[in-house]
Amino acid sequence: MSQPTIIAIVIVLACFAVAIFAYLHRKHISYNLEDLQKSIATLFGSDDSLPRSKFLMGLKNKYSCSQKDALYLMGQAREHGLIVVEDDKVRPAR
Repeated sequence: MSQPTIIAIVIVLACFAVAIFAYLHRKHISYNLEDLQKSIATLFGSDDSLPRSKFLMGLKNKYSCSQKDALYLMGQAREHGLIVVEDDKVRPAR
């Protein structure tokens, strides 16, 4: 193989590796329970309850994540007793 061909293959492989790393990094969501608790308190502010869609949108904006990840975070908050979900309303656990 000629030198330009080898260089082109190395560049393509490097770009491919960067793309895979970026995809896997975006797919991994990390959260801290205390940080989640603070985020939820910030989302509610002085409101007693929020519509489920507005709550999920707030989580998506705070964590810069997808809808699926926001649902996961909502589930974790519910599991740890941070929120209560009733029908289409989400309220903080007191």
